[in-house]
Amino acid sequence: MSRRAIWGVVPMKSPRRAKSRLRWLLGDAQTQQLAIAWYRGVVSALLDSGVVDGVAVLSDGPAPDDRTNCHPRVHNVAIDAPGGLPEVVRRGLMATTALGAEAVLVAMADLPMLEAADIRGFAEGWCSDIVRLAPCRLGCGTNLMLTRVPPALRLHFGQPSSLQLHRASAVHAGVATETLITPGAELDVDGPDDVAHWRASAGGEPSSGMEHFRRESRTLAPAFDQDVRLDRAAQRRPVTVVYEPNID
Repeated sequence: MSRRAIWGVVPMKSPRRAKSRLRWLLGDAQTQQLAIAWYRGVVSALLDSGVVDGVAVLSDGPAPDDRTNCHPRVHNVAIDAPGGLPEVVRRGLMATTALGAEAVLVAMADLPMLEAADIRGFAEGWCSDIVRLAPCRLGCGTNLMLTRVPPALRLHFGQPSSLQLHRASAVHAGVATETLITPGAELDVDGPDDVAHWRASAGGEPSSGMEHFRRESRTLAPAFDQDVRLDRAAQRRPVTVVYEPNID
């Protein structure tokens, strides 16, 4: 990877509004605790990876977490965008150029298994002419993206089948893409099925998100108040690269 100024970008709603599909299961207070814990884990993974120069948090208001925002390499960028998550991220990527970013690594805020090693593996060998993508466990969503700024393709974060939409946008823009199956980035927690999948992965060494979960969320309901760990030896597998030239 040619050494460009790379910034991490994490879109994060206010914890009071985040993860609405979990609130009927966990309640408001516990949902907010989990959202903050996972967000802290993602930011920590980015900062600890050695890949990014800083992290821009894209929020819909004040900083979502005072503790994280106090870090000297974390910058809160408040964005009020009626176009939803794609427009929030687009404006956020443009804002990072004022921070000196030449490229960005976008990470969703709800990746509880993400580790610094996943970020390093995802970024290793990246060429700035290529848009690199990491899919969700179902192979339809986009949980990580590495691209130069401004991005050459239209963004579709948060939309159904965003991975396929990003690839199609790249074809339209004449940009090559790479899809890397990155174990720690596969699980994003949006609904009860994702929570069940996360809990089923317990055991082994903790990820940064798990570590934050255990330290910060001791008051969670009994079903979740446990020493949750991720079995990295069992879960980790070689990263799969799919190269799509997308150029006529």
